Amino acid sequence: MAVRGDLELTSKFSRGLELSRQGQLKEANVLLFDVLRATPNNPGALYLLGSNLVKMRMFEPACRVLTDATRLSPGNPDAHLDLSFALNALGRPADALVCCDTALRIAPQNPAAHMQRAMLLLSQLRHEEAVRAFDQVVALAPQFADAHYNRAKALTTLNRIEEAVESYDKAIAAKPPYINAQAGKGTCLLSLGRFEEGLPLYELRPSLRKLTAARVYKQPRLTGDADISGKTLFIYHEHLLGDTIQFCRYVRLAEARGARVILSIQNCLHRFIRTLSPTIELFDEGQAPAQFDYHSPLMSLPLVWRTTASTIPAEVPYLRAEPERVAKWRRRIGDHGFKIGVSWCGSPIAIEEHRVFPIAALAKVSAMPGVRLISLQKNEGIEQLRNLPKGMRVETLGDDFDSGPDAFIDTAAVAEHLDLIITLDSSLAHVGGALARPTWVVLKHSPDWRWRMKGGDCSWYPTLRLFRQAHLGDWTSAISAVEQALTRLDVSAHQFADKGG
Repeated sequence: MAVRGDLELTSKFSRGLELSRQGQLKEANVLLFDVLRATPNNPGALYLLGSNLVKMRMFEPACRVLTDATRLSPGNPDAHLDLSFALNALGRPADALVCCDTALRIAPQNPAAHMQRAMLLLSQLRHEEAVRAFDQVVALAPQFADAHYNRAKALTTLNRIEEAVESYDKAIAAKPPYINAQAGKGTCLLSLGRFEEGLPLYELRPSLRKLTAARVYKQPRLTGDADISGKTLFIYHEHLLGDTIQFCRYVRLAEARGARVILSIQNCLHRFIRTLSPTIELFDEGQAPAQFDYHSPLMSLPLVWRTTASTIPAEVPYLRAEPERVAKWRRRIGDHGFKIGVSWCGSPIAIEEHRVFPIAALAKVSAMPGVRLISLQKNEGIEQLRNLPKGMRVETLGDDFDSGPDAFIDTAAVAEHLDLIITLDSSLAHVGGALARPTWVVLKHSPDWRWRMKGGDCSWYPTLRLFRQAHLGDWTSAISAVEQALTRLDVSAHQFADKGG
C-alpha cells in the first residue's frame, strides 16, 4: 500500500510540474496541495507551489511556502530567488536582497539572480551598484535586452548619458523594436541637445509617460511639409500642466503660418493660456471640434517645425498676468524687502521622481538681510510650513491664493511683484519662464531632458537660471549654489537683473 501511495504522490507531483510548465497554475496547485497534505515537508512540492504563487501574484502565501522550501532545501538557488521576488513585492527589499545574494552564492553564474539583484539595487536608488550588477548580467547573457534597458536607466540617473545611449542601442538590437528603449534613447539625445535625432524618437513618449489616451482622427496628422495657411489646425495637450505651458508657445508659430488654431487643453489652464493669443480658440480637455484640416499633439510641434537646440522659439513673455489681479496683489504684498517666491514640492509625480527639496533647506536664504520668503506652494508640501527651523520665516498669501478653478491666475499676478522665484522642477518653473520673470530652478542630478545635463542657462526660457545637484540626492550642493548666487546680489537694494542674475 505504501508503494502504491508513493507512486500516486510521484504521479501527482509530475503532473503538477507539467501543468506548471504549461502555465495552468491553478490546476497544478491543486495537485501540489494534495502532495503536501501527505508529505508536508516535501521541498520540491513546496518550491514548485511557491513559485506558482509568485507567478499568480499571491505573494504572502508564496513567502510562507518558499520560506519553508528554503529551510528544507537550503541549496536550491531557485527557491531563494523566488523568495526574493515575493519579499520585494511585499515591500521588503532589504530582505529580498539577502535572499538574492544567497541564491548567487549557490549559483554565481545565474543571470536571472544577477538581474534581480540589479533591479533591487535600482529600486533602492543604489545606482552605481546597480550598474555593476547589470554588467554582471550582460557578461553572462549579452542578449538580455531588459538588462541593457535598465542599465541605461541607471546610467541616465547618474548623468552618464552617452553610456546610457549605448545601452539603449544594445537593448534595441537584442529585442527590436523595443519601443521603451527607443523612447528612452530619445530623451537622452534631447538632453544632449541632439534634437534632430531625439525628437523623432520623442514621438514614442507615450510608452514612458502617463499620457492621456492617444487621440485618433480621420484628418491627417500635421507634418512640417503641410501648408497650413488658411487651414484649421487642431492641437491638444497630452500630459502635465508644465508641459502645456512650455509647448503652447508653438501655437503662435502656427498662427504666424496662417492657420486658424483650435487648442484643447486642461480646463484649469484656459484663463492663463488665453493671454497667449487673442485669436486662438480654446476647447475643453478631451473635446474636439467638428471640423478641422490637421491635428497634432502639442508636444509634437517641436518635431513638426524641426526645432533644433539653437532654434527654440524663446521669445518671452508669451503669457501674461491679468492687470486687475496684479494691482490686487501689489496692495496685499507691498513693495518692501527683496521678495522671493518659493515652491519646494510639486505634484505626486514630482515626488515620485525625487525632484523635491525641503523648504527648511532655504533657512539661510530667509536669514539674509532684507529677504522676504513668500510661499507659492499649493497642496503637497504645505505642511512643512508648520515645522520650520527656529527663526525661519515664510510668508503665506492666504486661503484665497489660487483657490478657484483657474490655475496660476494669482501666481502670475504675484510673480509680477517678486524680485525672484526659487522653485523645484515643477509647473511654477514654466510659469515664471513664460512670464519672463527672474526664476531660479533647483534641479536634481539627472533632470528632465528639457533642462539639459549641464549649464546654468535655459534655452527655453531666457530668464531662468538652473542650479544642479553636484551628486545624486545632494540638495545641499544645489541650495548652497543658490545661497552663493544671492550673496553676489545686492538684495538690500532690491535690485535684480532681468535675465535671472
